[in-house]
Amino acid sequence: MSPVRRFLVRAALVVLLVLSALPSTLGPNRAAPTARVVRPTPTPAATLAPAATPSVAQPDAGPTPLSLDVAVGQMMAASFGGPSITDGLRHLILDQKVGTVLIFSDNFTDATSLLRLTTQLQRLGREAGLPAPLLVAVDEEGGRVMRIHNGVAALPSELELGARGPQGVREAVAAMASGLHGLGIQLDLAPVADLRSNPADAVIGDRSFGGDPGLVGPLVAAAVNGLHDGGVAATLKHFPGLGGAAGDPHSAMPSDGESLARWAATQARSFAAGIDA
Repeated sequence: MSPVRRFLVRAALVVLLVLSALPSTLGPNRAAPTARVVRPTPTPAATLAPAATPSVAQPDAGPTPLSLDVAVGQMMAASFGGPSITDGLRHLILDQKVGTVLIFSDNFTDATSLLRLTTQLQRLGREAGLPAPLLVAVDEEGGRVMRIHNGVAALPSELELGARGPQGVREAVAAMASGLHGLGIQLDLAPVADLRSNPADAVIGDRSFGGDPGLVGPLVAAAVNGLHDGGVAATLKHFPGLGGAAGDPHSAMPSDGESLARWAATQARSFAAGIDA
């Protein structure tokens, strides 16, 4: 067989092999393709989360109510005689929960002994478990009513002090109050807010800033602010006003015949000024 013929035979064999290797789907009688059903994966149904409930601030329950005995004791003030805490005072603080002790001149001899006493009183108040720190008070007006003469700036009478004007009153009272605070005093039974409108009064006199409510009111307010500046609480006295009554209330019950309208236009104004300070 010639070389050309052998080449043609080999080529024909290759073509036959290739055709036999092709898939039957290429022919005119190819089988129908098998359908493939693709089932979608179900998506989980969305669930709605409950709406968040807005937080509501709970009202503050406030402090625990005091028992009746403790509440009454906290409104009481006690004093004692001599330089040492007495058994009677200890009983009032520890058992009756008395909340205020009033100091007088016979309870101390100088600033050092007064500070020692107020420190002991505060310790006793803590031992009693009082709901608030024990208040130590003193009657320190200035002039003829002064209990402490050592360690505290002295004040003249209100009548004299008032001549300095409201700012001068405030500064002088603040200096005095700072000394009280340093000695352990938290409350001063001052200033006197009475108007002196009756010359026959036997108690007020120069303890008052005067008789004109328009002038006295600002001076009373200045004294209150001065006490606060020095770290001491104030007491407006002697409500509803002793300046219009004759006599001495320490020995007899005074009376004042002025009308309510007159009182509101005079005595009440100086007390109102002190309250508003």
